[in-house]
Amino acid sequence: MKLFIRLLTLVVTVFGASAAYAAWPADVTPIEAKNGATVKGNLAKGKTIALEWAWNSSMACFTQPLSSNFQANHVFYSTSIPPKSKMKLTVTPADGKTEFTIYAYMIGENNFAVPPGVPSATTCEAGPDSGKPNKEKPSRSVKLNNPKTGNAFNVLIGISGAKGVTGDYTVAMTLEK
Repeated sequence: MKLFIRLLTLVVTVFGASAAYAAWPADVTPIEAKNGATVKGNLAKGKTIALEWAWNSSMACFTQPLSSNFQANHVFYSTSIPPKSKMKLTVTPADGKTEFTIYAYMIGENNFAVPPGVPSATTCEAGPDSGKPNKEKPSRSVKLNNPKTGNAFNVLIGISGAKGVTGDYTVAMTLEK
């Protein structure tokens, strides 16, 4: 099965098609959707990916001029955002100075698309939202909002950084219903 998923991912990467998964792939770590949830990670455990999906008009996650902030490995996490909820996701470096980047997008509750094979999203947010790093405040946050009354959305969270960035970090969630 893992070989099939790897081959499907290769096809997606080469041909730009979207992969239809019945669940999150094995390299996506789940985070429980609850206020105060945290997970620790290390960028060395991720992989580099093609970035063209991010500035596609159906994603609008970050622009091509900001792509240098996302050249390092990407580590993926998943959660869901309940109806009528606001979520804030923050990545904080363990050393207090490494500059990681974060992005998160909302997709349908039966959609498990991951970059670079994600064709569209309900919304996508990325931080930093400018090309200017802030060495005095290395934590980065994104906010998502689900105003719907009946539908939850799947959320894919990506942690990355500029080329050569690596190290330990914590992802923290604030969830308001």
